[in-house]
Amino acid sequence: MATDWHAREIGTAGGGDDRVMPRRSRPARPGEGDTHAASRGTPSVADGLRQWVWRLISGDCELVDAAEFDRRLVASYQVMLQITLMAATVYYLVKSVTYYLVDGLTGFLLLGSISLIIAAACAAVARELSKRAIGRRELELRGLAMFLMIYLALVAHQLYHFHAVKLILFMLLALAVATASISHAVTLFSFATCTATVLFFAGQAGGDVRTQYAFVAFAAAVVGFCLTAMTRHSISREISASLVSDWLRAEAEYLADHDMLTGLPNRRQFFRRLNAMLADRDSADAPIGLAIIDLDRFKDVNDTHGHLFGDEVLVQIGQRLAQACDATCFVARVGGDEFAVIVCEAGDPASLVHCGQRICAEIEQPVRVRGYDLQVSASVGMALEETAGSATELLGRADYALSRAKDQEAGIAVFDAEMAAERSTVSAIEQKLRHCDFDAEIHFLYQPQTDVLTGETRGFEALARWDSAEFGPVRPEVFITIAERIGTISKLTESLLRRSLEAARAWPEPLKLSCNLSIRDLESPAAVDAICRIVTESGFPPERIEFEVTETLVMRDYEAARQALARLSALGAHVALDDFGVGYANFGHIDQLHINTVKIDRSFVARLKDSARTARVIKTMIDMCATLELECVVEGAETAEELETLRALGARNVQGFFYGEPMAAGEIPAFLARGTMRRMADVG
Repeated sequence: MATDWHAREIGTAGGGDDRVMPRRSRPARPGEGDTHAASRGTPSVADGLRQWVWRLISGDCELVDAAEFDRRLVASYQVMLQITLMAATVYYLVKSVTYYLVDGLTGFLLLGSISLIIAAACAAVARELSKRAIGRRELELRGLAMFLMIYLALVAHQLYHFHAVKLILFMLLALAVATASISHAVTLFSFATCTATVLFFAGQAGGDVRTQYAFVAFAAAVVGFCLTAMTRHSISREISASLVSDWLRAEAEYLADHDMLTGLPNRRQFFRRLNAMLADRDSADAPIGLAIIDLDRFKDVNDTHGHLFGDEVLVQIGQRLAQACDATCFVARVGGDEFAVIVCEAGDPASLVHCGQRICAEIEQPVRVRGYDLQVSASVGMALEETAGSATELLGRADYALSRAKDQEAGIAVFDAEMAAERSTVSAIEQKLRHCDFDAEIHFLYQPQTDVLTGETRGFEALARWDSAEFGPVRPEVFITIAERIGTISKLTESLLRRSLEAARAWPEPLKLSCNLSIRDLESPAAVDAICRIVTESGFPPERIEFEVTETLVMRDYEAARQALARLSALGAHVALDDFGVGYANFGHIDQLHINTVKIDRSFVARLKDSARTARVIKTMIDMCATLELECVVEGAETAEELETLRALGARNVQGFFYGEPMAAGEIPAFLARGTMRRMADVG
């Protein structure tokens, strides 16, 4: 939906930086400039009749810009008058020679000199018209002056020696004026003058000459006015069509460069402007800064209130960004809820951060839409042009800073040397993962989950590890996140699941295998099909498999996750909600997601010794799981003190370093044997 306001673009009033392009507003529709005429009052009958006659004669069309229409009309008639005068110049040059040949020296001196003067005047005016554009009044005066000169020459000729047949030249002159004159007044004057002159000379001739030329004058007047109307009508139609065509072209160009919803410049114009500014930048100029702004959890706004509501929010955010940024900034909408700001004179990182803070403060003001006061926040990634060599690189660095700001919930992040090194490593890891042999390079460690009352191991969680020959040990949160982004996570999940199921077949019953799934696995029906096929082909009992999904990722695409987890539950597998308590899920979602186990995040255990309130929170979650008949696993138990506290709170199953660190598959039999021996010793 288009809006009536337009984004502030880079621009300065009266001079300024030559690299800054002038503000371009939306082209006015033909006729919009004349809407004020409607406020002048109701037109009278005489006004209406006059307008009807004018349109009948001139052919002027509706929906045109009157000023531009008049300018183009004057330009068209200027060319016509120029051509007519050029023809008159040639005619009167030839005519002056004819006077000498026919009338001798006396005729040449009397009439030939007049012809030469007229030829010179016509040539001079024609040359002037070819050199510069003139106004309507100037064009009228020049046309009238040329008419009078030629008219007087014709009168002089008739006075010198009268020829009745040459009276027709007066009417031809009137017809020429009717064709080439922009002014109806000049046309009427020329016909009236020429007709009266013809009748005067014809009356002196006597006989039937007066009657004949009266009919000739009448016929010439009719033809002249018809010629005037047809000429004006044709020119007007062409001009009107040209104006509409120009407006449509300008509108198409505007729409190609502007976002339809907010009216801000779009991604196409953003890249063109950024490239132009970088190309034109002088080395002495202050560096250009780039800010990429992403609204936090905007999907929740669309899901809760609908997309039309979200569109109105985006319009207001776009307006605020345009208002918050000064004339040295260029604001664009480059994605769904993503905006970009080019800061022409960014200065240093501190100045860039100040700009980002101003943007965030403006966005965080309550947005009022349809009676709702909505609080919106944003994350901003920023980069300086001096740290990048091209528009693509600058955008990539700002995007990376944005991802860092969102991950750390920092609000604003500026790309620096640390991020550059990290990004380089991430890029290399990304390329490696695209061609990685997961079966050969990724291995597993297994961490036990233990019943704190009996000391028995209830199962193991399979944890992916990558010890790269090129990069060394790569943290799981790094390579798994990259695999999700580049689309290889499903291939990695299939490899890990297939090999962990093969290892788990050697475990005694009823030990369970817990495997982690990515939200990308749940979003893809094909990936879910592959997971179900691997489980079926493995021969491992599905009821001994537990698929873990993190609370935060599930809530990013709740419906897709719900459908995928329902299929896994139908297969017979169990589903565990990992990292519970740090995201946005609640116990109301658990039933709909077919959850069997809740894993309380390790951050709660880490705070136990410092906060009595944390103990009450853990106790509440454990009791709620018991009420809903869900298994509960508390993660992060590392000390005997923590274990005793958890046991007192009612925890039954824990996972942490106290009972065992992640181990290789070959170490599991010995670990289970030690556990059996320990329990037997406790009983004895």
